[in-house]
Amino acid sequence: MELFRTKEIVVGKAAKRERKELAREVLRYLNERTGRSFRLTTEAHLRPIAARLDEGYKMSDFAKVIDHKVHEWGDDPKMRGYLRPQTLFAPSKFDGYLQAAREAPPPRDLWAEIERERRERS
Repeated sequence: MELFRTKEIVVGKAAKRERKELAREVLRYLNERTGRSFRLTTEAHLRPIAARLDEGYKMSDFAKVIDHKVHEWGDDPKMRGYLRPQTLFAPSKFDGYLQAAREAPPPRDLWAEIERERRERS
């Protein structure tokens, strides 16, 4: 019986470390996309991400929410301040943001459109 408890604790610690590393990856991506520098060691930033991972959300779900909200809020000085872990990954908001990201048309790739027009003129 004691052996099983020990294994559960070891597995639990490994899973917790893996979840924390995944949360750091999400935070790195948020920093990259927003130009911000949220610290990768701050529990207040990692906790809501880890909680959403525990709920079964995938890394691609986080990327969709981040990309969508950066596209939607990135140019608005007031809303840009909400591009932070506490807002994006809050339990009361994340699923709604994910649904909106899934329903939204993909953002226009203006650079690709400019390049396409250049090629057509050549």
